[in-house]
Parts: sequence; C-alpha cells; structure tokens
Amino acid sequence: MNQSQSPATQEMPPPPMFDESIQDAFKTTAMQQFLNHPELRSICVVLDFRGQLNTTRGIKYALWVEPSGLVSSPAAIIGSAMQCLRTMEVMLERAGALATSLHEAVMEKLDKLKTTQEQSRELETERKEQ
Repeated sequence: MNQSQSPATQEMPPPPMFDESIQDAFKTTAMQQFLNHPELRSICVVLDFRGQLNTTRGIKYALWVEPSGLVSSPAAIIGSAMQCLRTMEVMLERAGALATSLHEAVMEKLDKLKTTQEQSRELETERKEQ
C-alpha cells in the first residue's frame, strides 16, 4: 500500500468469477477427500451451466486434480480417461433412453393429430351432406 493511500482507498482485487468460486469449492473438497481416502488417485468434476454459459469463452467447465495439484501423472491421466469413458457410457445410455421416450411421445401426438384430422374431415363431410 502506498503511504498516500489509506486502507479505505486502496484498490481491492475483484472478487473471483462465479466459475472460479465453484472450482475453488470443489478443489477444497477434493483435497480433503485425498486426505481421507489415500486410495483416491484423481478427481474430475465437470460443470454444466444453464443458458449460453457452457459455450462462453473463458468460463471454466471442469476441475481435474490429483493430490499434488493439476493432473499430470500418466497413471492419473489414463485412469481418469478410463473412468470418464465409463461415465460417458452411462450418460449416452440415459440420452438414448431420453431420445426414445421423446420419439415415442412425438409419435403418440402425431397419431392423435391424425385421428383428430380424420374426425374433422368426417364431420366436415357430414356437414356438407346435410
């Protein structure tokens, strides 16, 4: 601090961005888990944001750490990648089930629409014949 600046006028650093705060919280939790569970080699947390934030440049979308910091050991890199693939399998199964469910719902609505259109045409024909 300059001698000419009082503590009240000293510039404070800006608070961390929301994504940095989230990552800091997860990093604190991860480091505690490494202490509690020595068998744990690495932790990867993926952040999924609402709206356009998932594609906004500069927003941190994942945390990938080992006890010494950012993942750099070959075993942790390969191990994490394998676990991510296993997780992706579950995600894709759920996405497939969702797609099937949505397809069935759309087909059901289309069937109802066709039935309604046929009934409408029949009523129109009856009305014209009268």
